[in-house]
Amino acid sequence: MVVSWLAREDQPTMNAVKIRSIHAVPLLGESPKGGWSAEIKQEDSIHALIAVHTDAGIIGHGSVFTDGRLVQSGLQVLEPLFRGENALEPERVSEKLHQNTFWMGRGGTLTHVISGIDIALWDILGQVTGQPVARLLGGIYRDRVRPYCSLLMEMPDRMREVVGEYRARGFRAFKIGWGPFGRALDPKLEGLAAILRTYGYVYDPQLDRWTPYADSMRRRGFVLANGQWLSRDEYQAKARAQEEEAARHRAAREQQAREERLTALAELSVVRSLAAPAPPPYPVYDNSYGIPLGAFSGYWGPVGPGVGQPVPPPHQHHQGGGGGTSEFTHIPGSLIPGHIPNR
Repeated sequence: MVVSWLAREDQPTMNAVKIRSIHAVPLLGESPKGGWSAEIKQEDSIHALIAVHTDAGIIGHGSVFTDGRLVQSGLQVLEPLFRGENALEPERVSEKLHQNTFWMGRGGTLTHVISGIDIALWDILGQVTGQPVARLLGGIYRDRVRPYCSLLMEMPDRMREVVGEYRARGFRAFKIGWGPFGRALDPKLEGLAAILRTYGYVYDPQLDRWTPYADSMRRRGFVLANGQWLSRDEYQAKARAQEEEAARHRAAREQQAREERLTALAELSVVRSLAAPAPPPYPVYDNSYGIPLGAFSGYWGPVGPGVGQPVPPPHQHHQGGGGGTSEFTHIPGSLIPGHIPNR
């Protein structure tokens, strides 16, 4: 068993999975052209697969971008260092191989072989843990990637055919290089421009190369606004004009809102004046007993709907000079609004 349990802490731990052997398989017979002056032949090997075998029966696979014969030779050099190592510790094992061989030529065949071993060890760790290698390396950021087709540059007619073949197979991204790549003004490449323009490329004389149209425009200082490419001055002028137009619209909306509020207030004032009760034709006072009193020429008394003739109020009769009774009615000052009694 690869996974066991510690009874004391009841936590899972992994037993070491030891490397028993590593084998390389050169890939032959389908090697593509490389664009070199001494061209690669189909029977040449420029790629190899490796397989790491463990004592637990788990096999991890990796790939190496170099001649399979070199990979086999590199494994012979590295064998004393990897045999018996723990296949569940890819980073430590890879670093051990690098540290013990740097003096043999860093960056050459041994570095290529170590990279293939490292890939295979991560494969083993993923199998043992049941986790995708992406998660073990830090996290899964996407579940789909777009592959690109790497092609050698051909003469225009042939290039059109090659790109068309791989587009028919589903590729939508292409890496094209070597051959006549970069010789955009070469008269022998007449017709190449039409192909590149078909795929949205333009020739940039400052860079002396073909670039995507959008990249070329941005590099030259243009800005894409509403599907139209504008110079920076044009873009800034248009932005200012849009801001001024927006300000005018805001001012117009605010003015309209003010006018609507004033109209509403005027209408409300008219409605209130129409709904208010009509004032009485004579002054009305409150005698603090809930009875409205009316005062007008010659007399005063209770007034209001349903009230008949004024009733003589309590009043004082002043004796005239002839001893007769005066009909002058005195209204107490306390009943008159705003009256201030003498102190």
